Amino acid sequence: TMLSPPQVQWNFTGGLALGLQMDVVTRTLRKVVADILSDLLVVPNQIFVHWLEGHAIDIDMDILEFPEPEIVMRLCVCGVEGLDLDSYAHSCGWGCYTAQLSSYVMLQLGARNCQTPAIRSSESEGWFDLLVYTGDQHVNVEVFSQDITYQDVHLGIVEGLTVQNLVQQPEWKWPLSQRTDRGSEDKAMKVELSAKFFHLSPTSEFVPTGKGNADTQAFLFVHLRSCRGIKDDFCEGARIRFKVGDEEVLGKSSYYHPMVDDTAIATPTQKMVEHLWETSDLPEKEMMKLIVEMTGLSPEEVSSIVHSRPTFTMRWGQFVAIGVKDVDGMSVQISLELKKMPGVGYAKLEEPITADRLMEAEDWVLDQPIALKPDLMASGNRIFHSDEIELNARFKLRCVSMHKR
Repeated sequence: TMLSPPQVQWNFTGGLALGLQMDVVTRTLRKVVADILSDLLVVPNQIFVHWLEGHAIDIDMDILEFPEPEIVMRLCVCGVEGLDLDSYAHSCGWGCYTAQLSSYVMLQLGARNCQTPAIRSSESEGWFDLLVYTGDQHVNVEVFSQDITYQDVHLGIVEGLTVQNLVQQPEWKWPLSQRTDRGSEDKAMKVELSAKFFHLSPTSEFVPTGKGNADTQAFLFVHLRSCRGIKDDFCEGARIRFKVGDEEVLGKSSYYHPMVDDTAIATPTQKMVEHLWETSDLPEKEMMKLIVEMTGLSPEEVSSIVHSRPTFTMRWGQFVAIGVKDVDGMSVQISLELKKMPGVGYAKLEEPITADRLMEAEDWVLDQPIALKPDLMASGNRIFHSDEIELNARFKLRCVSMHKR
């Protein structure tokens, strides 16, 4: 995985080189390539290689496969100063608008992108909540102008800014570096940023008051692992849709992981082992000994079943972070959308997962298979499942908090 999006640079040659080297074209191409790479490799996205198959006892594989953020940074773009009158025709502070020019700021931290409005109606519109995984993460801050023809012009970028810099200087005017020399050395542009930092905690006692867009009370972290019950031919390209209040998040497409044909371990036996492991309160080593005695399987076979989940043939391996505006009234609705039926929920959660249910769980973590009920009316009475549909995911609720627990 990468902490920050890569900086992509290239040169064009050939007959189309002149047109492709225009600023608006090259910036668009860089953004498309960077977005693709971010979606694959920039935190929280990653490529995880499991090298401990069958030997993962006493190791929390979720921590390795799904790294979670450490803190929340509430960042505000307060203003931009020092725009050159000769170069840009008008003096333009943050969010100002004239007949010819307005400005806006693009922020990026990890795979998250934010943009301030070009015309701001209130000061609170410059605030954003950003999840931080490490203090070494780069915070990309770029300023653009937009004239009456809506042509974007890149004005400058804050070079080398990290989260740690904002921790050390939470209220500061950061100089902007220009990609091209516009002859404005005596009027260096600066962008003023204000940063506040909060903990992520399993308590709702110390949630700070929101500001503008930065009004998240909590985050629901979902470790989206796998699903079983869908026929093999339809396991590829399925997606999970989460809905929390007005916010909807659509997961990535699934891939098909065929179950190993091992006649020594029948599917019902594997399901029994999984059920015993999930419902027992015994320590792992004692549970392992009990299952070995009950089934006659070896510890290696039990470990492989528990951690590889071979009966779950539809897989994602994705980390999803969902912002929650009202933690007390939170409810999570889940639907499974097959590639054959895009935008249609083939199977859905019968009852939403509520905040009360998560808060009653130990450490506000719910980790057990969840049954999804097929909606045959939505599918036109077409049946794409061969068994009970179960979603294997881990849900963790964490409140934005002014105090660390």
